[in-house]
Order: sequence, then structure tokens, then C-alpha cells
Amino acid sequence: MTVFIPASKDLNHKVPTLWKRYGILLIFICFYATGCSLVKLKQDLRQSELLTVIVGYVSVPTVVNGPLVVAAYSNHRGKKAIAHYTILHDRGEFELMVPKGDYYVFAYIDKNSNLIYDEDELAGQYGKPALVAAPAGGVVPNIDIVVPESSRPIDWRTGDKIAVERPQKLYSRLAGAIVDLDDQRFSEEHGSQGFWTPNSFFRTFGGTILFLEKYDPQKIPVFSYTAPVARPGDGSFLLTI
Repeated sequence: MTVFIPASKDLNHKVPTLWKRYGILLIFICFYATGCSLVKLKQDLRQSELLTVIVGYVSVPTVVNGPLVVAAYSNHRGKKAIAHYTILHDRGEFELMVPKGDYYVFAYIDKNSNLIYDEDELAGQYGKPALVAAPAGGVVPNIDIVVPESSRPIDWRTGDKIAVERPQKLYSRLAGAIVDLDDQRFSEEHGSQGFWTPNSFFRTFGGTILFLEKYDPQKIPVFSYTAPVARPGDGSFLLTI
């Protein structure tokens, strides 16, 4: 047996009103979330005016048999503190983002990938060492370092940590690092981070060009640019060169 229940006139009258209320609430939430993101972006861009990028080149005459760590640190009354560090997979150019101040810069081959400068690891530093003055904003170029073939002491003490917490994976920030499209850096989360908080993204992953396969000089490189907050693997390419 089928029982038909007549629709309530009051219910029919209330449904459109409820939809309007929920619709207005949804629109408000969307605008609020976007507004918060814009505030974060504005704050991040304002902060970038106070930061300086130290740029240089690390030369290594030997085979790089581990992550090549480059770091800038301050020395205030004998207390040394890492301001920023980066990871390279081979000799090449590095970039460090630091606040206004004076810094020493060094590099070493982290054979056991523990982000600790150990006694038997090859290392080099800028100067003997020499202070690098970083103004508020801009770029400080030509901070070049040579890591010698034989072990030589540097000003950074052996056994000291480069980072308070070691990340699960050490990502190379050198151009030409080989990755695949499932790489964590291409996730939606980090895509959003790079768009809304670029300084935070740069300090974590750097700004570079990543390769899907080893460079072949006989082939023409193809460069693809994705839409903001999009993943390279989802096919949303805006520009291919």
C-alpha cells in the first residue's frame, strides 16, 4: 500500500528562503576565505621588501657524493644561528633568502644527509671567512665558494645542526634536478603555498627549473607553465615553450 502525504504549504514556502540564506552564507564564506588569502599575500609581499637574496656559485673539484648544503649564518656575540640554508645536488648556483644583517656563508658535502656538518666532510666558506652585508631588499651577488678536494677547517663548528628539524626529504634547489609529476612540490597544497605565500615557498623549496629527464643537448627543451594553484600533472598548462 502506498501512502501519499500532501506537501506542507509552510514547508514549500520555507525551502526557497532557506536556500537563499545558505546561499548568502556560502558566498560570505567564499569572500571571507579569499579575503584572508589576499591579506596573507599582501603581508608576504610586504615582508619580501625586507628580505635579501644572497646569490653565488659553489665550485667542487671532486665528485659530489651527497647533498651539497649551502648556509648563511649570523654570529651575534659568539652565538651562531643559521638564517637560511639550501640544498644542491651538484656544483652550481645557489640562492639564500635572509633578513637585513651581516652573515657568513659556507658550503659542505653532507655525505650522510643528516644536515649536520661532520668532521670528515669536505667544506668551504666565503672568504676566510668574510662578512656578507645584506641590506633590506635586493640581491647580493657573486658570493662564490670553493669546496676543496682535501678537508680544511671552516668557521662553522663540526657537529652543529644546520636545521632544528631535518625534513623528511632533502630537495635539490639547483636547476636541472630530475623529478616526476608526482613530486611533493607539485601538490595542490604547495601550489597554493607558492601562490599565496611565495616567500615561505621560496625558503622551503627555492625557485628553480626542474627536469623530467636528464638534459640532452641534442634535444630542444620544452618549458611548461601551469595555471596558478594548479598541478602540473592535471593537464592545466597555460604556456608551453
